[in-house]
Amino acid sequence: GTREKEGNEEEVGKNMHGTLHLFGEQLDDTVEKEVSGIIKDLVEHEVERSAEEVGK
Repeated sequence: GTREKEGNEEEVGKNMHGTLHLFGEQLDDTVEKEVSGIIKDLVEHEVERSAEEVGK
């Protein structure tokens, strides 16, 4: 029965790795959305400020 237990642990390890990998990808997507949102806000803010400068 020991051999069987080792096999199970290997399976669990693979499943964990798969789950973490998926989680990592989801995290990447979320971070990218967050970051691109922040950058977009910053750029828009800068553009508005530049426009005000030019408008003076």
